[in-house]
Amino acid sequence: MEILKVTVPKHRYYAFRKLWTEVFVPVFYQMKISPHLHAKTRKVELQTKANTPVNNLKKCAHFLHAFLLGFDLGDANPLLFNDDLCIESSEIKKVKPVRRGHASRGLLARLSDKGGKRKSAVEISTNTRILIVGSKLHIIGLSANIRAARISLCRVILGGSPAAKANSEGRPRIARLRDLVCLACSCLWLCPEKLIKL
Repeated sequence: MEILKVTVPKHRYYAFRKLWTEVFVPVFYQMKISPHLHAKTRKVELQTKANTPVNNLKKCAHFLHAFLLGFDLGDANPLLFNDDLCIESSEIKKVKPVRRGHASRGLLARLSDKGGKRKSAVEISTNTRILIVGSKLHIIGLSANIRAARISLCRVILGGSPAAKANSEGRPRIARLRDLVCLACSCLWLCPEKLIKL
């Protein structure tokens, strides 16, 4: 029997308690893990049962981590059932150093665009989910798709290239990455034999 504790940040605690039943149901019934929410310490304790598969504890921890970062439950839910999905976080400052406050706001506005058009266009073209929180970017998806989304977002941040241009350059890259998927063993990850420099 294994136990893993996940701390709930203060700013996400109210939303977490409000949606506790939606978090509890897939974790308890489908993943065979019993979660306990401790209100005083603001921690979620994940405990395995006798019939729990080995990787389920790690999957539930990733699911909770994604939800606590700010993703919707619908976006975080596939982390429970797909082994190949992962979360990647990075800061905008690593792509382009910003010294003044208004410049960072300009970068965030350039990323999201009016009504989130640019962000959703990159999400659709790369088949990922992107979350912008402050100066941080969080991406959920397959590792190859995350790489393509990162390249598109970096182009938008650095050059301010329009969404259509960033996406049109991202689509062929995704197509090339899909061609590299190994069909012999029908796996979703890239085979080392087929890797080429992209």
